Amino acid sequence: MKTEIQKALEGTRQILLEKIAYLSQDWAITADSQQKFALQKQIQQAKTDLQSLDMSQEADALREQLEGLREKVQHLEKQKTSRHIQTQTYIENIERIKNLNLDQRQKKQDDDK
Repeated sequence: MKTEIQKALEGTRQILLEKIAYLSQDWAITADSQQKFALQKQIQQAKTDLQSLDMSQEADALREQLEGLREKVQHLEKQKTSRHIQTQTYIENIERIKNLNLDQRQKKQDDDK
């Protein structure tokens, strides 16, 4: 779903494209060199504005992707921490069982004596 800002940027982009087309038409039919020069400068400025707008939109898209990746990394870090705790608990339980078995063997040996 597009945000209001995205809709506004698309509207601005469309206006710039129309401006470039209109100025280009005027440039093509104008004979006066001073008018052609002025139109050419306006066309260049509109193209520069369009380029800036496109780069801004690309930067916004990259920021959104980066934020998504940050969230994934945070999620993976939480999973990693959780798995580490589970592994540590598992290892501790194995050690307890080993110690219990050793204690039971020792008790049995002591009882056999």
